[in-house]
Amino acid sequence: MKNKFLGFIVLFVAIAMVFSSFGIANTQIKKDQIEINTFNQGTANGARGIVVWDNRMNYDGICSAQYDEAVPFESECADDFHFEEDTEVFDVHWIGAYWNGDNYNQVHWPWEIIFYYDDGSGTEPGNIYAGPFQYEKNEYDETLIEDTGNPNYGIYYEISVELPENILFSACNKYWISIQGIGDVPPQSGWAFHYNPIKLEEAVFRSDYFGFPDWVPWSEVDPPDDRDLCFQLTEKEPCNASIDAEKNVWDNSTQKWIDADIELKAIDVLICTDVTFKIVIQNNETENLTNLLIRDKMHNTLEFKSGDPDPDEVYYKEPFWYMTWFFPGPLHSNETIEINITAHVIGPHRSYGFNYALVEAEGCDETVSDDDYCWIHCLKKSKSANHPLLAWFEQHLNMFPLLQKLLKLIELF
Repeated sequence: MKNKFLGFIVLFVAIAMVFSSFGIANTQIKKDQIEINTFNQGTANGARGIVVWDNRMNYDGICSAQYDEAVPFESECADDFHFEEDTEVFDVHWIGAYWNGDNYNQVHWPWEIIFYYDDGSGTEPGNIYAGPFQYEKNEYDETLIEDTGNPNYGIYYEISVELPENILFSACNKYWISIQGIGDVPPQSGWAFHYNPIKLEEAVFRSDYFGFPDWVPWSEVDPPDDRDLCFQLTEKEPCNASIDAEKNVWDNSTQKWIDADIELKAIDVLICTDVTFKIVIQNNETENLTNLLIRDKMHNTLEFKSGDPDPDEVYYKEPFWYMTWFFPGPLHSNETIEINITAHVIGPHRSYGFNYALVEAEGCDETVSDDDYCWIHCLKKSKSANHPLLAWFEQHLNMFPLLQKLLKLIELF
């Protein structure tokens, strides 16, 4: 009887040791799954926009941040931020990572973002403020930072998304952001962390799977060091759209394009000759322009002959000629479009005629426009046509009013 009792005790101790070893092994497995730290140190380039909150993009490792409904496997990280004035956030930029599993460097999972209120303590998230927002691979920008070549150490990416709309965060209120990969284990997804600097409170973590059903500081998940997560928040860059239209006329006497945008600058052109106008359209800002509509109106002191390129529409309605061109674009920053218009000078003698261009385009979700005039002074051919010097004077009579009177006296004008 005594021997049976001793045997029972030995068997019980053996079973306990086996289950204990299983527990230790399981704890170690979870330890390897919850975080990779100190093995990799680096930094990302950072957001390209206007950063309104910078939690820094230097990383020391990966914190588990993933949801797999099938296992179920879930882990969620969050970090805090606040603004001193009301601020709209347009873009979220962070360092995401994958590790564990043979295909750790081949996956590009959906990622989910949630913004939380603070719970009032200043130390952990409360209710959801905005989201969740989920992004498929084709909906976020991703840049490889580092592939360690080892599934135990992972692969790191810079990831950036545009929020569905600008989200307004009120001044002097604390908020929290959570970022989580959505995919099947293995591999695992994570959010990169760093030990320094720590802005506001350190990052927090929760996971039923890992035994932390409520939010806890990361220093309690894997003691002893505080950790902060790598992310930046940016506002939408100002959208600058503008277009410039310039109208010039070719002066045969000077062999130059003249910006005769007011009547006083009109060049002298002989009746029954041709004159050429040029429209120069330039995108003089950073935003691409589309759906460019160029409308030209020409007084009937001139008669439309041709355009280069040909207008999409041309017609006459007294007392103007009307021409229209359409370019779908895009017209990139500093790019130009040139249109030449050839017209026959009708007159009458000493009349002033103009060619007017209005240009409209779409940019920054609005219509931008510009316009310009170009003037000519119509003169008839005279008896001096066979005298080049006198002909030159005739075409520039506005410059020589006394000469104009003299020519009248000698009946050459």
